Amino acid sequence: MISSDNIPIQASLAWASQFKTDVNQTAQEFQQLRQELLQNLQSIQSRTTTFGSQRSSSTVMLDDSTDEEERFQQVSDDIIQEHAIARQPALTVFGANSSGKTSFIQRFLGIGNILPSGIGPVTARIVELTYAPGNQACFRVYKTIEKLLIEHEGNLSSFFSNNQQPDWESITNILSPHVKRPTDINEKTKEFNEWAKCFVEVCLPSDILSLGIDIYDTPGFLSDNREQILTDNLHELVKRIKPTLLFLYDNATISDTDKSCFLAMKNALGSMERVSVFFLNTKADCTSIANDYLLDDDPENVPLDLFENTLHEKKQRCYELLLRRREMASEVLGRLPDSVDESTCFDICTIPSDYDPWEVYTNMINTAAFRRIVQFAVEVYSTPTFTLARDILMTVDDFFDYPISTTPRSAHQWDSLRKEALEWGQMFFDEYKTLSPTLTDDMTRNMLKILEERKPEIIRQAALITRTNDPIDTLLEDHSKTIRNYIRLAVQEQVIKVAANNTIIAKRDEVKAFIKNHLQRQRGVRKNELLTIAQRQVLSEISVEVLEHTTLFNSLLDNIVKLPLRLRRFFLSLPTRISAYGKEMYNRFNHAAIKNDADLVYKLLDAMDDYATLSNEANRKTFADYCMEKIAKEIEEQKNNFSLNVISWIEEQRKAFAKNIASNQKHIEKHLSDQQTLHNLINQFSGRFSKIEC
Repeated sequence: MISSDNIPIQASLAWASQFKTDVNQTAQEFQQLRQELLQNLQSIQSRTTTFGSQRSSSTVMLDDSTDEEERFQQVSDDIIQEHAIARQPALTVFGANSSGKTSFIQRFLGIGNILPSGIGPVTARIVELTYAPGNQACFRVYKTIEKLLIEHEGNLSSFFSNNQQPDWESITNILSPHVKRPTDINEKTKEFNEWAKCFVEVCLPSDILSLGIDIYDTPGFLSDNREQILTDNLHELVKRIKPTLLFLYDNATISDTDKSCFLAMKNALGSMERVSVFFLNTKADCTSIANDYLLDDDPENVPLDLFENTLHEKKQRCYELLLRRREMASEVLGRLPDSVDESTCFDICTIPSDYDPWEVYTNMINTAAFRRIVQFAVEVYSTPTFTLARDILMTVDDFFDYPISTTPRSAHQWDSLRKEALEWGQMFFDEYKTLSPTLTDDMTRNMLKILEERKPEIIRQAALITRTNDPIDTLLEDHSKTIRNYIRLAVQEQVIKVAANNTIIAKRDEVKAFIKNHLQRQRGVRKNELLTIAQRQVLSEISVEVLEHTTLFNSLLDNIVKLPLRLRRFFLSLPTRISAYGKEMYNRFNHAAIKNDADLVYKLLDAMDDYATLSNEANRKTFADYCMEKIAKEIEEQKNNFSLNVISWIEEQRKAFAKNIASNQKHIEKHLSDQQTLHNLINQFSGRFSKIEC
């Protein structure tokens, strides 16, 4: 029996599952129809010399090197098969040690305290929690996350014989050896790595799990001593499962530990595409809310509407604290909205003690949070399905371009249409060329502005010999905690990504308006099939959606983020060991002396920084300031190169646009005598492709 609180969650998950099923079915129908179409085209090709009997397939509407199969393979069979894999929405829960992960999972799922918890690192294996009815409850320990080889398994069904009161304690005792970090194995050994690599699956009854969602519990992130195998496990999990990441943190102000944990997660995922993250503040208990907002300490004296208004104010305040942590808020492409009501990836929850006088309000807080989390997970889960549906529709559009090319026209008429299409493209790209370089101008301006704002704090932290609880420092390997490396990473996370996101959200609306305006200018102009096809096939590469996700903005962002810090490796030309006399001399240099002999001293300071022998505080600050100035200068110098890259990219799109028009017109004229045959064949498939489009 599904409780009323879970009905909206059930509806969201059911919709996502049905949507994926429907799209998968349509994709299968599309795949079969495409294969049938290609076979018919090849059959015609084999009977006519017009299509080029020396080749394996004909060339239609594209240049002579492109065949029919390639034309209709925008959605490959592999993509369709990958999407058809039965995979449920999933949440991967992560956070710093003692952030409340275990308590949250157990309350969210309505299960007993079956997972180990405590202060410090308690677990070392990833645990999947998935649904099974009580009479099929079990657990399995796999050698790896691929689930190919079972190392151990056990039956848990006997502990659910009493549906009203499962024997959670016995389940805890059975699972403990498989999920709790072993105390008799050295964490630095290969034996520990082999143990931690194992993947635990627990199948048990839960109202939430029964709705069709899986939960993954991950070992706590404590960046200073987190074993590499745990980082590798998380990376492999996200790559395979493609879940929504649920980041838990207990302090609304977001402590340095929480910040370090979040950056460590990003570092673990490495070059993987942006992964969707939901931020959950876990310790917003009702008693504290009442005290902070001067409510009566007796919940019976607090009206529901008053508490709801207070709760909304509390959420907004916590959300604003998240926004202040730029490194985290900037993970959302185009940055997070200002209002918590507009944000889909943040909420607060509370995990009370056994006795909770505010239970009614506690349940209200958590129910709202659980719904929002699941809704976000559903959106993330459904995104690939929307993408597949869109790509299928684009391929169907390509099919309908096909009969367009068979419209009866003379060679003179097609040549006239070609000239009109080229004129439109020339005008469009000339104007687009003047618009796009401002992207890099704005981005550079934003970077330099934020760099100047963050400069004092970055220099101060970089100059410290010991950086306690510093989130940037925790991402550096022990052998690379130099001033130079610290500054490079800090600028990447706290300056460049923030500036890039600010630019993206401002620029995409401008690009969108520009493209829309040009397309509207065509109204009232005679139908031009060559122009229509070129716009669909080429301009889709600079559509706002593509710009946001894969093409221009993100490629530029990647190039900027990976911008090398061009500090010369002066030490390569110096002795591999710096004499004690030299170290002492340069560590005693005062600020004025360095300024007077800058070039020589900076060379040696760079070498000393690399060898961790630069210990004078004043000189460390001076060298840090020097590094920041070098970065600012480098960003400024690279601006022209970035602009040239954008212009070059636009020119490539212009050439592709013109080539598309020319090759299509050439092909049409070459096969004018065969247009009726093709037209008749394609018309036989039009109704079935229309059905897929609908």
